[in-house]
Amino acid sequence: MLRLHLLEPNVPGILTLALVYASPAAAQSTVTFPDGMAYAGLREAIHAAGEGGTVIVTEHLPEGGCVEVDNGVTLIGDEAVGEPVKIQGIRISIDSPVTLQNLQLRGVCSLTVDEDGDGRADDLDNNGSPDSLDADLVITRGTHTAIGLLIDGPTDSAIRLHGAALTLEDATLSGVYTLPAIHVTAGDRDTSLEIVGGHFFGNTQGAVRFAGSYLESGVAADLSISGATFEENLPGYSGAADVEVYGATSLSITGSLFLGSESPATGDAWGAGSIMAMDTDTEITDSAFRGITSRGFAGAVYAGAAYEWDQYHSVSIQRTDFQDVGTWSGHGGALYLESVSADLRQVYAEDVSAPGGSFLKAGSLPALTMEWVQVHGYEADGDAGAIWLHYVADASIAHSELCGGVALSQTYGLGLRADDSSIVRLHNNVFHALDGPDSSAVDLYKGAAVVVNNTFDASDVASYLTGNQVRLTLLNTLFSNAPDATAVTLIEATLANGGSMYNLYHDVAVEVHGLPDWPDENDVLGPEPRFVDAYLSAEAGCGVYPVLAEGSPAIDAGDPRERYNDPDGTRNDIGAYGGSDASLPDFDGDGYAWGDGDCDDQDAEIHPGAEEIPFNGVDDDCDDGTPDDDADGDGWGIADDDCDDTQPTIHPGAVEVAFNDVDEDCDGVALGGDAIGGCQGCGGGPVGGPAGGPAALLALLLVRRRRS
Repeated sequence: MLRLHLLEPNVPGILTLALVYASPAAAQSTVTFPDGMAYAGLREAIHAAGEGGTVIVTEHLPEGGCVEVDNGVTLIGDEAVGEPVKIQGIRISIDSPVTLQNLQLRGVCSLTVDEDGDGRADDLDNNGSPDSLDADLVITRGTHTAIGLLIDGPTDSAIRLHGAALTLEDATLSGVYTLPAIHVTAGDRDTSLEIVGGHFFGNTQGAVRFAGSYLESGVAADLSISGATFEENLPGYSGAADVEVYGATSLSITGSLFLGSESPATGDAWGAGSIMAMDTDTEITDSAFRGITSRGFAGAVYAGAAYEWDQYHSVSIQRTDFQDVGTWSGHGGALYLESVSADLRQVYAEDVSAPGGSFLKAGSLPALTMEWVQVHGYEADGDAGAIWLHYVADASIAHSELCGGVALSQTYGLGLRADDSSIVRLHNNVFHALDGPDSSAVDLYKGAAVVVNNTFDASDVASYLTGNQVRLTLLNTLFSNAPDATAVTLIEATLANGGSMYNLYHDVAVEVHGLPDWPDENDVLGPEPRFVDAYLSAEAGCGVYPVLAEGSPAIDAGDPRERYNDPDGTRNDIGAYGGSDASLPDFDGDGYAWGDGDCDDQDAEIHPGAEEIPFNGVDDDCDDGTPDDDADGDGWGIADDDCDDTQPTIHPGAVEVAFNDVDEDCDGVALGGDAIGGCQGCGGGPVGGPAGGPAALLALLLVRRRRS
């Protein structure tokens, strides 16, 4: 038969086409390579395996060059080699599915593309020749899979995907230095990259760059990442160190860990420390960001619009942590969101910093919803504190805690600044332990605000709530323990609720400034609010909450109108835990509230009734009486004198077996034998300590464990 054959090029980047007579492809089979002199090269072995066949590479091959895969085969590195098997670079341009497994690619394949859609190969450097994009793996069509792939550089680019689909499982990519480690372009065909697991580290021009299709309507371009670790990548001249996405249909990240380092002074002044998503619907869930410092827009994540300013793509971030992240020169220590619709739920941030918006800078958003968000131990320097809302049409912040913020200079809104935002709704939030003697805790400028059932406590600020040229509804809010502060400062503001505010004021310098008729007879003035002992004993630290104790003067003292009643139908309680949407703190979403038995409200696996895990040093079931060291389940822990916590038949009171040299009853003597002091070879717990090793450590780093 007459067949078109792609010959190995003599000139890099140039394909030689030849018409040759060849026998039909072999039937599906499994072949090994090298197998003596059976095949001249890997390409011939692939052809011999036939469509749907398997090639097992049994030893490392010489490095360099590129192999074109022209059959839908499974190409496997023999596990007997003991490590991923080295082969040449791989190029795939067929629709038949190809699977690569347990391989280390050590060669260069080339690709030219038409990213600007003008019908010609790109020549971005204008040197008169098409740009050649080199990578160890090049895929230009079809749907393919790579499992356990290793590309450890130094190399220009590891994977180049154009108009194709790839599932990448448990890959290790490192040491890529000229282009992003993975570079994806959609072109005019549906394109997807699914990353499952894997480790991406030490790449100096970013780990993943995904360019969707602005030019082709109806073309899907999707990036999905789950269970992966990105570590100490640098952005170089990319927009972000780990993931950079433009014009994709969707970006989905779940269960992944992003570990950074301080980025250099050059090359990333406009980007984000970890993720940049432009014109793309984005979801981030059950993930964690640690130790990331950026000199660009955002410390960790920037999501916004590059071209599609009027489409307002969506951003959803849930059950995700940001710890020790920030930006030196930009805004948004953890997040910078611009021209998107955003939903943040069960997000935790600690030790975040930025000149403005230590946790979040949000600009030109049509809508923002934040629920059960905690920001602890942050720094702000002048522009704004933890949250900065600028030209947000509709913002709602509820059931959130802003705590431990420190203003390095006078700051507008150490907890929250909102300016020129149409409507801002704050309800059932706590602002406490804030340190900014010249700053306000919440600063509202222009627009309208509804502030109902919030608690401000134990802070060194100039003003708890400042409203400037704002139409304000203020009800059922508790202001306490700020002896040098004005609780409410109003400047050219209008009080929309007109009548009484039903607030409680305790130990503040001035209750209300700017409205001469308030406070009035329906406010509670002077008495201590009486918080629960668990809060008071912690000296108003973060992660403990000012829940009202029995007998508090704030109970049933709020606005008596029925629509403000507590969920049990009684009159509104003043403060963050009263009102129609009142709920005790449950930031981890495990269904158990802090103050109602949950001893760790940052971990969904710790709550009353949870299974106690031996030897983890954690009170999993929130019951001090449950031993943490009964690994064998015999009812006796090490603290109860169990001398072998790995054997359920060995414990105090067990029946001794004669002459087996084992001390079953832990009395120090083996019956009829010589062993003294318990079993032979056992210590105070399972040999080797808790199981899991590095995998267990990684699991602990991720999002304060899993959260439901």
